[in-house]
Amino acid sequence: MSQSLPVVHHSLDQYMLEVGRVPLLTRDEERQLAEQLRDHEDIDAAKKLVASNLRFVVKIAFEYKNYNIRITDLIQEGNIGLMHAVSKFDPDRGYRLISYAVWWIKAYIQNYIIKNWSLVPVSARRKALFGKRRALPAAGESTEQEGEATEGEAAEGDETHYLIAAENASKRAAQDARDELMLARRDFSLDSAVGDDATVTHVMRLPSSSPSAEEQLASEGIRVQVQEAIAKTLQDLDERGRYILEHRLLADIPESLSDIGDKFGVSRERARQLEVRIKDKLKKALSHLGEADIVD
Repeated sequence: MSQSLPVVHHSLDQYMLEVGRVPLLTRDEERQLAEQLRDHEDIDAAKKLVASNLRFVVKIAFEYKNYNIRITDLIQEGNIGLMHAVSKFDPDRGYRLISYAVWWIKAYIQNYIIKNWSLVPVSARRKALFGKRRALPAAGESTEQEGEATEGEAAEGDETHYLIAAENASKRAAQDARDELMLARRDFSLDSAVGDDATVTHVMRLPSSSPSAEEQLASEGIRVQVQEAIAKTLQDLDERGRYILEHRLLADIPESLSDIGDKFGVSRERARQLEVRIKDKLKKALSHLGEADIVD
């Protein structure tokens, strides 16, 4: 067997052919190599353990192909996870290497997706999707089994990554995980084309905050009608009424009723009554525009 491991280059098909040519190890062969690595730090034994399981990394990486991240990058990250699993693998536990390594392969792939998913820093919500959580009980298991580690979880303190646990839990838990992922969609450029039409970009389809031409025309028409109604009301008012309208109802800083009362030698209550009368005149003048509310 070659002493060098297959490396993901530009051709994924070529890499898959290379890892497919590496023969799988029997249980006894795997145990022997793992013991050589553990007892003698045999690097060649580690390479053989890694090489014989690279095909499984490719299979797992393709489970995450819908994240629109290059599959070769996911495979590379999964390979790192496999190497980490090989370095920690204990053959005396009685299970196969891949049963333990699958947790590390998925963990490295998931962490890579988190780091490259968005330009926005990873929020607590994103961390909840891929961070470590206590393993969920599989469908049909009692709650007493929640704390019991599976073969692959035992070496990890009875914890596993959330999505991995969800995949082995009830269908409802897995669906909840998928729903959460839908809320964490990946960023995309607003300048990128929409569909196959290269002339239309996402930014061109964003709604404008400015009013449309029709809205501007309608607003201008209403403004003119309001000005005409106010001008007509002013003509029908006496000096006190015009003063209250201009300095109380239309002013940016309205004059107080007390000051108006002092100016015309009337009480504050009389000034309020005059204001109410002017409001009624304005409402009548603006009634053709619909319900008009003139606030105090």
